[in-house]
Amino acid sequence: ENAEREANSLKKEAGLQAKEEAYNIKRDAEIEIKQKRIEMQRLESSLINRSNSLVQKIELLEKREKSLNY
Repeated sequence: ENAEREANSLKKEAGLQAKEEAYNIKRDAEIEIKQKRIEMQRLESSLINRSNSLVQKIELLEKREKSLNY
């Protein structure tokens, strides 16, 4: 009977440890996903800014070219 109680106690403890470990893994994954999402948004913003800058340069060069042709 005592051995059975001890076995149940160990089983319960192992279950709690497994749940805690699963929670920690999930939490860490969510943190990593959030960080990667933030980094992706930063990179996207940087690319948009770079693209807009290049469009402006192209427009300026086209205006200069037109003024040279006339």
